[in-house]
Amino acid sequence: MAKFSLFRQEEKRTESYPDYTGGIEVLDTEVAELVEHLQRGEREEDYQGRRIVKLRMGAWLNESKNGRKYLGGSVTIPQEQQTARPSVPAPLPDDVPF
Repeated sequence: MAKFSLFRQEEKRTESYPDYTGGIEVLDTEVAELVEHLQRGEREEDYQGRRIVKLRMGAWLNESKNGRKYLGGSVTIPQEQQTARPSVPAPLPDDVPF
């Protein structure tokens, strides 16, 4: 869906300056799907009671070609989580030797 990179800021200009900055890239072939999700996706309330649409993120620690470490990752539309059903073991045959 989308990829991002966050680099640690070596020099913070002020205390309120972010610790990490970077960018996000969305493939042009996936823009419509992302917009559709943002416009019509399920709404929830955040901890302050504001209505939100969720996206999912995953991040990995990477190293650039010049040796600078950064977080790189992906942003995706959340898939509906299926409730895990407890697995029921198959009954053992009567001739098991224990």
